[in-house]
Amino acid sequence: MSAIKLSDLQKGADEKYPDFEIEIEDGKVVAFQPILRLDKKGRKAVVAALDIAKRFGSEESDEDWTDVYADAFKLTARTPQAFTAVKKFAGEDLTRWSYLFDQYQEKTHAGEA
Repeated sequence: MSAIKLSDLQKGADEKYPDFEIEIEDGKVVAFQPILRLDKKGRKAVVAALDIAKRFGSEESDEDWTDVYADAFKLTARTPQAFTAVKKFAGEDLTRWSYLFDQYQEKTHAGEA
């Protein structure tokens, strides 16, 4: 029986959990990390950002679904420019945020988190 190389394990993880990449208007690519590849603090921050009960639990909350999605993308963005690009694209359009997040989940296997 042959042993698995660490480099093969890393390659497998990189292939299974790739960044979510978006080509923006100028042809540049911006990237967002999969939730599973964040450190513990990062994962907890994303889970908190997506905690609907806490965010919308108060009648006084000004929170909106666009805020929930925006916070999740801000926390997973590889660069501030990546978040700025999706924020500019989606703005206050909940359908765009929702579609972006659906694509992110599908590509990064975020449902496994």
